[in-house]
Amino acid sequence: MLKINWSVWDNNSTVSWDFNANSIRVEMKMPPLGVANLKSKSLIAIFGRFDEFGSSNLLLYSYEGILQRAFKAPPLGKCSQFTSVSESNGIVSVGIGFETDSEWAEKSAQFNVIDGTLTNYHRSY
Repeated sequence: MLKINWSVWDNNSTVSWDFNANSIRVEMKMPPLGVANLKSKSLIAIFGRFDEFGSSNLLLYSYEGILQRAFKAPPLGKCSQFTSVSESNGIVSVGIGFETDSEWAEKSAQFNVIDGTLTNYHRSY
């Protein structure tokens, strides 16, 4: 079983996990907003801070620690960025936060980890 060594409460800019007797470490300049194990895809999803990555803040790493893809949040408004990633029954969902008319808004959508397409947009609250 893969265990991610990171918590939002730690305020740590290093995400690490053990895989096949190797200790994997991913260093960021700033602590990421969140980390998720996408088990059915064998990927670790890290969504970083807008200040560090801009809208391209969703990073997918292989279990071996190799960056597979980086995705840019859709331009739904100013400062559009990924705010969450989760998986349920093999379906990956993301949250997207953005400013519209000086207010913060969020939407959720299903996410394709291969090509980054988003479907089934809906309010996340």
